[in-house]
Amino acid sequence: MIGATSTPAWAQFLLTEVAHGLDAFNLETTATVKDDGNFDLHTPNPGAAKYMPPTLPFGGVPRVGVVMARLVVNGVDKGIRPFVVALNDGKEMCKGVTARELPSKSGCRAVGHAITSFDHVAIPPSALLGKWTRTQLRGISTLGPSGGFILHSLAQGFVLEALYRRTAAWVSATPVENVNFRNAICAIVKATMIGHWRRTGVNVADRCSAQEIFDYNQFMHVESELRGVAIAEGDVLVLGLRLAPELSLAAILAAVRGEYRGARANELLLPRCLPFVEAIGHRMEFEAATNAGVSAPLVCLYELGAVGAGLAAYVEASGVEKYAVGAIVSQEAWDAFVGSLDVYRGSSSYAPFVDIKARL
Repeated sequence: MIGATSTPAWAQFLLTEVAHGLDAFNLETTATVKDDGNFDLHTPNPGAAKYMPPTLPFGGVPRVGVVMARLVVNGVDKGIRPFVVALNDGKEMCKGVTARELPSKSGCRAVGHAITSFDHVAIPPSALLGKWTRTQLRGISTLGPSGGFILHSLAQGFVLEALYRRTAAWVSATPVENVNFRNAICAIVKATMIGHWRRTGVNVADRCSAQEIFDYNQFMHVESELRGVAIAEGDVLVLGLRLAPELSLAAILAAVRGEYRGARANELLLPRCLPFVEAIGHRMEFEAATNAGVSAPLVCLYELGAVGAGLAAYVEASGVEKYAVGAIVSQEAWDAFVGSLDVYRGSSSYAPFVDIKARL
């Protein structure tokens, strides 16, 4: 809430557009300078409407907005500029301003979110915040911070499809009597798929900004469904706890000194079971994608994501030496550092109150 005037008002920041999100470089809302010096604020198409800020006339308190729009002077685009615009008086929308109330959202309470558009709204020259001169253009990444998650998701989709086709054929061709093999394959596939979703799916949804929380996009519903899948017919963690020891029982028993249910097993074995099973799934996915002819760049991108999921283990197994050599990493390193410093000693004497003749 602001109180710059005699009447308090709620202030909103209107940047995001329906068709462009936070891509300010491509915003379409315009503020055109008219002959009388005023600005004509206009939404040229539905995709240019402002998305999400609560602009509805509720509560009896006026609302103003800082609207990001493209300044146009004599037909010349001067770039994106902020304008202070009256939205409503707390009871009714201002002339030319339209707000469409958005529907319910999952996981959060409504605060009057809306899609806001402007139909040739006249605003005074003082509404412009800043100068008319065009700012220096700066290059931006084509994909931006969202691109990595989207590309990794696409790569995972192609690779997972190849894995599914391969493992489905294995399970179908395996006799029912060989139930252990069938169970192992199903557990590996489930753990791997759920692991990909947990690391990538949520991030992709987050990159969709406010669109994530509205019911009509079903992001929250899909997440709830997959949470159910993760625990249905065996929680992935429990499946990993059972499968990992079965696959390498001899080595594990040696590591825990035969105490399969002891404290040492709880410390060394259990935390590594699920990552172990997922790593097997990653290898199976890589082989399935390669054999299925999935595009090499997609397979490479998937491989990078798989390594990144267990980066610490891969680095440890690569033989890379420790890189931290600072003096403060340990007491021994600090003692060695202090011992390496140049030492100055002497036998002189100095009496300041005798040698200095002038004193205050």
